[in-house]
Amino acid sequence: MNTPIIPSDQEAFIKAISDENRLKLIGVLAEGNASASGLSVRTQLHPAQVARHLELLLQAGVVVTRQTEAGIVYELDTRYVEAIARQRLAAIRKTADIPEGKYSPEDRKIVLNYTRSDGRLKQIPMQTKKIQAVLNYIYDAFDKERRYTEKDVNEILARFHPDTSTLRRYLVDFQYLERERDGSVYWCKR
Repeated sequence: MNTPIIPSDQEAFIKAISDENRLKLIGVLAEGNASASGLSVRTQLHPAQVARHLELLLQAGVVVTRQTEAGIVYELDTRYVEAIARQRLAAIRKTADIPEGKYSPEDRKIVLNYTRSDGRLKQIPMQTKKIQAVLNYIYDAFDKERRYTEKDVNEILARFHPDTSTLRRYLVDFQYLERERDGSVYWCKR
C-alpha cells in the first residue's frame, strides 16, 4: 500500500484499535488470516460483534479482505500498520527548534537542558533565570498580533507541558502576556 497517510488516517487507526474486542481480532489476525466465523470462534465473540468490529477495522485500513476458494478471509494489513507506526514515530522524533542566533548561548543551553527532543519541557525550572529562558522559548509559539482566550493559551502551553496554569501564570507574571482582569482575553505584551 503506497498511498500517503494523512492525519485523519491516524485518527481512524487509533479509534479502530482503541477497543478491547478489536484488539482481540487484530491479535488473532496477527497470527494469520481467518474467516469471520473463525474469528468468532477464536475470540469467543458473537458473529454480529465480529462483523461490526471487522467493518470498523476495514474502514480504518487495519484489515483487508481476500477472496479464497473457501470464501472471504480477513488479514491484517501489516504494511499499513507499519506505515502508521513509522509516521507516528517520525512525529515524535521531531526535534525542538532552538535556533542558535535567536537565544544567547546561555539561554540556549538552558532551553536545551529543559526540553526533550520533541520540544516539550522535561520540567518547569524553579530559578528565575532559567524560567525566563524557557518562557522566551515558549513565547515564540504565540502570534504577537492575536488575542487569545484562556482555552487558546492552554492549548498552546499544553504542547510544552501539562501544567498549563503554572506556565500561564509565569507568562503573565514575567510580562510576556497581558490579560483582562477576569482572565477572559490574553495578548502578547512584548
